[in-house]
Amino acid sequence: MEAIDPIVSLDSISVTEFKKRAARVINNVLSGRPIALLRNNKPETVLITLEDYFDLVETWRERGLKDPADPTFMRRTTDAPARVPAVEHRQFDSDAS
Repeated sequence: MEAIDPIVSLDSISVTEFKKRAARVINNVLSGRPIALLRNNKPETVLITLEDYFDLVETWRERGLKDPADPTFMRRTTDAPARVPAVEHRQFDSDAS
């Protein structure tokens, strides 16, 4: 099988570890470091700042994409493929910040 080049590289932390170190993780996110939360060692979600989120919403709206305020925005049909690109994740180290 051919290796897939990651489209993005993120620091990551398990949900269990996040629960123990939430304040440190959030401080790192606020300093501009998005962090992926892992469940079963797979990225499930990404923590970003509120400002970055609003920038994404503005970009979606400028491009005529579905408004994230629409309740169907995150809904997927069962036959739709998951939109999870290749992501390279590194273990989050709060001492490195």
